[in-house]
Amino acid sequence: MDKRLAERLIKSRTAIESKILFDANRAGVRAPLPLYVDVDNGIIAMEYIEGNTLKNELEARPRDWVFEKACELGKIVCKLHNSDIIHGDLTTSNVIVENNELCIVDFGLAFYSKRPEDKAVDLRVLERAVTSTHPTLKEDFMSVMIRCYQQCLVDGERVLERYERISLMGRYVRERRVKAQI
Repeated sequence: MDKRLAERLIKSRTAIESKILFDANRAGVRAPLPLYVDVDNGIIAMEYIEGNTLKNELEARPRDWVFEKACELGKIVCKLHNSDIIHGDLTTSNVIVENNELCIVDFGLAFYSKRPEDKAVDLRVLERAVTSTHPTLKEDFMSVMIRCYQQCLVDGERVLERYERISLMGRYVRERRVKAQI
């Protein structure tokens, strides 16, 4: 890659990520606040979040706590999406449990978008992560999360319609692959 192009990309991504972190906090989402930003050198120094990943906590906690956090996560993702912030890598590894509250981290792939498709893909990424990491919780966790997500979502009908369509496309592709192997 051209060195100048790489430098422009680093500057652009640094500026976007730091702005998104501020905007996420402004939207009421707990995310690390940037303490120092050097766009020219691609540096964001941000506050340290003390806690454990939601991924690890889900395995160790009772089911009622798990579903409480699924609902809390749904409301958090809703706040992001209502602010047109797409995380880009929603996984239970990118959520820290800090004093029993959820904090979203790793906005390195985040971007702004009003498109329902982008919001739906964000949800689908989370669903795939939960399915692969927490297969015994997948159905219940996602249904609780989606129910709480849609309670506050602006334009939620279109987003959830796209989410269902994307989910069905994934199932269709998997079914075709399985049938082809038989």
